[in-house]
Amino acid sequence: MNSRYIVYIALAALLLVGCATTPQGASDKSKADPFSSKPSPDKALIYIYRPWRYGGGANKSMLTVDGAHLANMKNGSYFPLEVDAGHIELTSQRIPGPLTGIIPALIKPVSMLSIDVETGETYYVNIKMGFAADPILTLSTAEAAQDEAHKIKEISPRVAE
Repeated sequence: MNSRYIVYIALAALLLVGCATTPQGASDKSKADPFSSKPSPDKALIYIYRPWRYGGGANKSMLTVDGAHLANMKNGSYFPLEVDAGHIELTSQRIPGPLTGIIPALIKPVSMLSIDVETGETYYVNIKMGFAADPILTLSTAEAAQDEAHKIKEISPRVAE
């Protein structure tokens, strides 16, 4: 009977060793700054990001820039986009799911955001998921983007031809 308790204590000790923290100086990707790039001298930089959220997490939104399909934004994703200075039109719409053909009311309106960008400047566009998981484009600040940068991964946008 005593040997059984010794085995339980040994297993518990091994379990606790497996929960040890990373040593100081080890890299921690979750603390890395995803918005650290600077724009090219003759371009503006727009970070388009969708923070990780539990609600609406399974839904994707289609993003277009100046009418060209650029990316399908999933939960917890971002990408940097370098553009020429001037007027930029961004639109986002929820990607229709399997019920869209059955219930046409599930096709939602497009969210639009217009930005006048300047050379050498960095902009942050947040894709928030609103009521019924409709994407809402909002212009954000660098500080707000940093606060929401946890649990996001960079994706590659599609290049429109």
